[in-house]
Amino acid sequence: AERIKTLEGRPVPSYSEFLNVADIKEETDVASGKDTVKGVVTGLQKLVERERAIIEMASENGDETTADILTGFMGEQEKMIWMYNAFLK
Repeated sequence: AERIKTLEGRPVPSYSEFLNVADIKEETDVASGKDTVKGVVTGLQKLVERERAIIEMASENGDETTADILTGFMGEQEKMIWMYNAFLK
């Protein structure tokens, strides 16, 4: 939200509004811990995909600060995906 405001944008102000625009939807019918981890992996993969697109757009527009911030986040999320997938195997 701080970066969005720095760029004079308007962050989504409420959780309910955020849920309406989110690509990653809440899973409510999860039967096991393994299914929960699979859902987390799916959500993280979607997040990384979205971050890659934003990094590309930011770089094309000369916003290296946003690209750098998201690159750091993405690195940690890719590591989590790897660790969760290792657990699932």
